[in-house]
Amino acid sequence: TPRNGREGRCSSVAIEPVAQETLAAAVALALAEDRAAEDATSLATVDPSLQGRALFVAREAGVAAGFNIVAEGFRHVDPAVTLDVRVPDGTAFAAGAELAAATGPVRALLQGERTALNFLQRLSATATAARRFIDA
Repeated sequence: TPRNGREGRCSSVAIEPVAQETLAAAVALALAEDRAAEDATSLATVDPSLQGRALFVAREAGVAAGFNIVAEGFRHVDPAVTLDVRVPDGTAFAAGAELAAATGPVRALLQGERTALNFLQRLSATATAARRFIDA
């Protein structure tokens, strides 16, 4: 029997979006933990003027989530990085799908990629699991 006492009925609750300050704080902590600003290889070998593009490609099918925090992460590393989201949050995708592309200074792309992938993988995995429960 559901805890709300209404057998077979579920109630919905509106979920408030995460405040920008909270996202910024989480990103700052993650970038510090990953020591993104100290990426010795990128700093020593990549010309600071070099521009490039990084693709986020799915290894397996799932549900997208977390692009707002990925964009915030790249903004922290270098505001010149732009993120083109191709599969919006909450959307199912197939293995091999191009989820997003980040464009900007290669150093910034390399410095922010680990943190971006960590957030994107964890949040998309959570969204994928939630979708499976909903579908069941």
